[in-house]
Amino acid sequence: MSFRVAMIAFSFALAGCPPEVSEPDPPPGDPCVTTADCVRPDAPCGVIYACVAEVCEEDPSRTQPCDGGT
Repeated sequence: MSFRVAMIAFSFALAGCPPEVSEPDPPPGDPCVTTADCVRPDAPCGVIYACVAEVCEEDPSRTQPCDGGT
């Protein structure tokens, strides 16, 4: 084994294991897969709560026409 290979192996041994990785906390809100999962029964007609990053948004960002044009 050459000196260079020995030094590389030694440096890896000194480095040890990488620190433990922790995931950040999920954003607040109800979990969802699609926007349909975010439908609220008390929401006014036409208001849509979107599913963003697998969480329902707290404030509606979109609207759509209500059935019958009202």
